[in-house]
Amino acid sequence: MKYDYSYEGIAELIKKYVAAWKVELEKYFRLVIFNFLFSNGDAHLKNFSLLETIDGDYVLSPAYDLLNTRIHVVEESPFALENDLFTEWNRSDCRIRHPEHFPCKKDFIDFGKRIGITESRVKKILDPFLKVHPEVESLINRSFLNEETKILYKEQYEEHLKILNLE
Repeated sequence: MKYDYSYEGIAELIKKYVAAWKVELEKYFRLVIFNFLFSNGDAHLKNFSLLETIDGDYVLSPAYDLLNTRIHVVEESPFALENDLFTEWNRSDCRIRHPEHFPCKKDFIDFGKRIGITESRVKKILDPFLKVHPEVESLINRSFLNEETKILYKEQYEEHLKILNLE
């Protein structure tokens, strides 16, 4: 059950239950991109929650359970949810061409627009994720992972960054 959904479907639930859904959907969109970029293949339904504010409305909870699952299971889907990004089947040309059918920039742009974010905002949110950040390597190097796993983590990050930049 916790895997039988789509990220687009979660966005629809956010729109339904969150008064400030436009703000919260942008946070959600960032989180979906982050999970892809850092190989979190276990971002299932239970990893997205709403919190009730003091005023009685709801907001997306802070992100949690953020981890790279591919360092443990190499042959894994980029997404935990069975239906992937979209409620209905949707594959861009670059995704079809990729051997593992990973999503590229166009898929994330389409996803952002389909969940209700304007294209200009989608591109602005996506842009920082398309660049190499030296802090990523620094954090991985300072982690408690063994050297072999650190190398694997960096390789997976670089691979997903390259895929994310495909048009």
